[in-house]
Amino acid sequence: MADAFPASSLTARTAPRTAKEELLAAEASMSADQLIQHWGYPGERHSIPTEDGYLLTLQRIPWSRDAGQAEQAGQAAQAGQARPVVLLQHGLLQTADQWLLRGPGQDLALLMSDQGYDVWLGNFRGNTYCKNHMTMSKDNAQFWDFSWHENGFYDLAATIDYVLAVTGQPSLSYIGHSMGTTALLVLLATRPEYNRRVRVASLLAPVAYFSRPRGLTAMLFPITRKIEHDVRAVHMELLPLGSVPRSAVGALCRPGAPTATLCMAAYSHTTGPDPRQMNATLLPTVLSHVPAGSSLGQFVHYAQVQKSGLFRQYDHGVRGNTLRYGQPQPPLYNLSSVVAPVLFHYSTGDYLAHPKGALLGSSTR
Repeated sequence: MADAFPASSLTARTAPRTAKEELLAAEASMSADQLIQHWGYPGERHSIPTEDGYLLTLQRIPWSRDAGQAEQAGQAAQAGQARPVVLLQHGLLQTADQWLLRGPGQDLALLMSDQGYDVWLGNFRGNTYCKNHMTMSKDNAQFWDFSWHENGFYDLAATIDYVLAVTGQPSLSYIGHSMGTTALLVLLATRPEYNRRVRVASLLAPVAYFSRPRGLTAMLFPITRKIEHDVRAVHMELLPLGSVPRSAVGALCRPGAPTATLCMAAYSHTTGPDPRQMNATLLPTVLSHVPAGSSLGQFVHYAQVQKSGLFRQYDHGVRGNTLRYGQPQPPLYNLSSVVAPVLFHYSTGDYLAHPKGALLGSSTR
């Protein structure tokens, strides 16, 4: 099901700001649909069900904002020549917004559209765009009974099937970031038939094994490991959009604010410091779009991987594992089943996805 985007609304602000600050403030409150329109690109919104009843939202940029390219796309479609398809999938606590915050010439989604791709932006269950289910309310604790296993096994499977059905293509290119990389490895390992449907996968900051976590992650993992046994059966939402008020982010983190340096330091301590790659002006906009919702199970599952050193399914405890898997320990993901072409992109400065973990994931295929 596809809908045309509603017109974007740039709400006037009463606080005295420069014209640039006003524009950034408006962009901070835009949805992915509005951002696509704001940058001058055509967009579509699609709604799809998963096998287990969750309703996902996808955004699509079918062609570039360039009029000549749009005309060529129309002529190619009439001639039965489809544009190559690419699916971009976000990371933990994020949404499709992450691919759209910087604008033309900088954002990957827009760059790929300009290069002739039919661009699709996926969203995982539980984020801002995916809080509906065919039979459950998001207020039901069972709605939040999932980890990144379900993101791969159900969400990505439904997304890929739908995109290929709409475009008529036999396969697509995939670009995942952080948890978007984990979910793809889960899908290809547990449902090997999807290897044929992925022409090539580029995994940005890939996470399958945690090795030597640093920064805030290194501080949190010991705590999470201690409480993991007590919370692994708890189903709840964590850090939805708005849990950090946009007004506070704008006031505290905008350039020139006395606390702006603290915002930059906190962000760097989470992801890894690299001043050359940090855009202080854009930081309030980025932080206004994250966190965007997650389940506790996604965090617990990562903590289990870090604790065990094994890339395996969710650990429900001996009794729960025996009931669910027929064995006392959760099954390992068989990465030798991942035969689609996969490119691992990692950085020595990444606090979350350490190169050793990325290389271990690539070597076990």
